[in-house]
Amino acid sequence: MSKSKNKVVVFLAAVSLLAASGCLEHNITTTIGEDGSCERVIVVPADSFRVPATPYPLPLRAGWDTTWRPAPSGKGQALTVRKTFAAYDDLSSEYAVPQDSGHLRVSVSVARKFRWFYTYYSYREVFHRLTLFTRVPPGTVLSEDEITRYTQGERNAALNQKIEEWIARSLYETLFTRLRDAIVNLHDPDLPVERFEAKKEDVFRRLVKVSSDGLLRDFDSVLAEQTSYKGRSVVLFQGNTITENGLNAFTEVLADVMKSPRVTMLRDSAYAAWKEWADTIDRSAHLQGVFVNTVAMPGIVVRTNSPLIEGSTLIWKFDGEQYGLGDYVMEAESRVENLWAFGIAGAVAVVLAGLILFGRRRVG
Repeated sequence: MSKSKNKVVVFLAAVSLLAASGCLEHNITTTIGEDGSCERVIVVPADSFRVPATPYPLPLRAGWDTTWRPAPSGKGQALTVRKTFAAYDDLSSEYAVPQDSGHLRVSVSVARKFRWFYTYYSYREVFHRLTLFTRVPPGTVLSEDEITRYTQGERNAALNQKIEEWIARSLYETLFTRLRDAIVNLHDPDLPVERFEAKKEDVFRRLVKVSSDGLLRDFDSVLAEQTSYKGRSVVLFQGNTITENGLNAFTEVLADVMKSPRVTMLRDSAYAAWKEWADTIDRSAHLQGVFVNTVAMPGIVVRTNSPLIEGSTLIWKFDGEQYGLGDYVMEAESRVENLWAFGIAGAVAVVLAGLILFGRRRVG
């Protein structure tokens, strides 16, 4: 698949198809001890003995054991980082370090609470939202319930189409803002900014059309069928460059919506806007990742939002599409019996029973 086609695919398929072709799978395993200690192991594949480019904040600082081993797949190497923490708060502190804006912000908390007969252990980890599609909030297209469902991994045609529209609107805001600013600077009475603002949705709907399978169509065919390029090949993106024919086709659509040939004066601004659009899509691919987060809890699990439970081991598998829409939250609570507490309670019960019997005999 060509790079130019990848741009269209990313736009149409909410980043998923491009991401699937080159995302690293991060395996993160956390073992929580009953004594207040815990261990974390992170394994990430790499093509060579170089730290892979990943949105995850790999802890390569002092105190972490870093080793290279052959990747489980048999291809290349795998970077493994490991650390044992004497206290739960030490793990939390590791992720309290400010992260680069190009990396995921992760927060972890583990706690232990004594409740006489039982000790409860709670775990909560959050992969905070990370996306470059920030110009339009997801809530303008999706409901809170839909955002939650998608973040948790639900997929269906209706949700997918809404995600595509949200990404389209966020990217379109770049195009619209640049063109509006250019029109303001022109001070051309035949191209009033009020008309362009009134036509904002019309331009969007001319660019974004839904195919019979419910997915957004690619720009090339959409632009071609509405312009003099109908029946001819129009490629908007060529590598990371905007083509002359693609820009001409877009200008024709814009002129038709605005009912003014004066939009040709906006070509430079349109080119810059489409270039920013393409760069945003390219950079968004680097924020993608696939994560398998495994947590071994003490005792019996009594509450969790994990989709996969194997005894007291919990597994979450998710990707960048999910934390791109909202915070991805992993939670669990487990319970360990305090046998000594049951022993004390039993001994007390025996003593009390004996005292009661002794008292009755004396009364009798």
